[in-house]
Amino acid sequence: MFAITSRSASPFTVTYLSLSAIFFIPLPMQLPSTIRPIIIQKPIPVVPDNLNSISGTAFDGTAWWDGQTDGVVYLENYLYGYKGVMPENTEITVKDGTTLVADYAFNNEYNLKSLSIPSSVTGIDGSALAGCLSLQKVTVA
Repeated sequence: MFAITSRSASPFTVTYLSLSAIFFIPLPMQLPSTIRPIIIQKPIPVVPDNLNSISGTAFDGTAWWDGQTDGVVYLENYLYGYKGVMPENTEITVKDGTTLVADYAFNNEYNLKSLSIPSSVTGIDGSALAGCLSLQKVTVA
């Protein structure tokens, strides 16, 4: 536990300081000399080796998600989801080495026509393909 003292307000105590909490501390302020600021350009979620399920909405609205380019988004060896507007009659081949297709990965992607899944995939979470009304073909190689 440490105290942060603001020049414009009385001291207060916090039990932890997260990156998001920094933005809500009144300024100007004085940080103890033992605290060093850390700047993270693009935080990358850390995925444990024993992960067997992930929601395709778990990282929505985060700096990591916002920094991804449009198209299929992978988080290490997990197909996390599809970002952006999917073009009509889209055919997707999941990259080899992928082990999991996340829950809601393609949820309501009306333009997904076909999906090819490599044999490395050992799990497809429940609603991964929910609402894919144009999906005509799924191939597992």
